[in-house]
Amino acid sequence: MTTGRRAVLAALALVCLTAFWTGSGTARAAAPATFWGVNPVTVPTDAQIQQISAGGIGSIRVPLNWSTVQPLAGTPDWAPFDALIEAPARHHLQVLPVIWGSPSWVAPRPLELPVANLSAWSLFLRQAVMRYGPDGSFWAEHSAVSSKPLPYDPITVWQIWNEPNFFYFARPVSAGAYAKLIVSSHAAIAGVDPGAKLILGGMFANPKNAPPRAYSAVSFLDSFYGRKGIKNSFDGVALHPYARDASTLGPDIEAVRATMKENGDAGAGLWITEIGWGSAATGPFQKGANGQARELGRAFSLFLANRRRWHLEGVDWWSLTDDPSPTACNFCDHTGLFTAAFQPKPAWARFAALAGR
Repeated sequence: MTTGRRAVLAALALVCLTAFWTGSGTARAAAPATFWGVNPVTVPTDAQIQQISAGGIGSIRVPLNWSTVQPLAGTPDWAPFDALIEAPARHHLQVLPVIWGSPSWVAPRPLELPVANLSAWSLFLRQAVMRYGPDGSFWAEHSAVSSKPLPYDPITVWQIWNEPNFFYFARPVSAGAYAKLIVSSHAAIAGVDPGAKLILGGMFANPKNAPPRAYSAVSFLDSFYGRKGIKNSFDGVALHPYARDASTLGPDIEAVRATMKENGDAGAGLWITEIGWGSAATGPFQKGANGQARELGRAFSLFLANRRRWHLEGVDWWSLTDDPSPTACNFCDHTGLFTAAFQPKPAWARFAALAGR
């Protein structure tokens, strides 16, 4: 990082910290309902979606796992994803799908980027847009005259892959390979819905692992921008700024915005598609029940105060409920706004108060 950039980021960090303590009610009121998002770890029930919608959540980020929907070459089975989005659609939540997961007939592991079979990937994306985008078959099946009507709210924003700068979710960890995936994805999605938006997979801000297993979001994004013709293939950047506490979030976000500006993309939107702390007493990102609520409040106050300056489109808390499953991440068993039994925590009360519902 150059000396000039350090000076700029230091000054901007001071602005962020000032906004952190002075976030206004006006900023809160101005945020659209879709600004307030969440990541479920299981399929939410209709009653659960109704409750969180009443509490202010207007967006839900859900996995569209290719390997689940199309485990074998042939016609995709959309039933698992249909079940995931029916309740959100019924209660007018915006659905943001994150598409990832190579099936075994494409790659040996789900986290392998399907760059060796981009034709199959592109076909799957086109089929997804034809299913859930404008004029999609899902909406025709749930029209007003059907037996299970739903409000017409087609998916128009699509997120491609998850944490492409981190080996835990992407192999290879390569800006070049990911750029190929994005170019192919844009062509496929825009070919069906020219008005759709494509956003990058949420980058882990500062993974502990060193290259080539992982790169910082700033380093990966800067390299990604260097790929020929890439800027016309996506509409927004996404970040996962997991941090020790909310007071350290500003500099990481400022660094990403500075990288976007340096690459001529200052006007592009930024999504924070994962952020969270746990309610356990000890462990990574754990703050205790009241500490979790405190950090949530401080983080969202920071986001709201800087929303327009950062072109921040939305924030998705990780996660809706605790995830006690053995495959969960090392802090996900306590990151929920609700327990696994859907009992609200202090963090949920803080979220609903901020959302102003």
